[in-house]
Amino acid sequence: MRKDIPQAERTYLFVPYAEREEAKALGACWDAVQKSWYVGSEADLAKFATWAGLCCSPSSFARARELFSGFAAKRNTDARCSGL
Repeated sequence: MRKDIPQAERTYLFVPYAEREEAKALGACWDAVQKSWYVGSEADLAKFATWAGLCCSPSSFARARELFSGFAAKRNTDARCSGL
């Protein structure tokens, strides 16, 4: 995958650190400025469905917080301590 993709054509991904090598192997690229993984418009988004749609917008951030809060509740952890 080419790395010179204009920002407007990028789909940013929510890739946990532990899964970064898997995303990279599938063709995701790292944006050091945004500190996020992304793919271009030519990517097969089905390959990245696990990580797509959870970052880079206020509504997506709220959804990520909601998902983490549910996870934290199951683990008896306070989501407010997570930094989200």
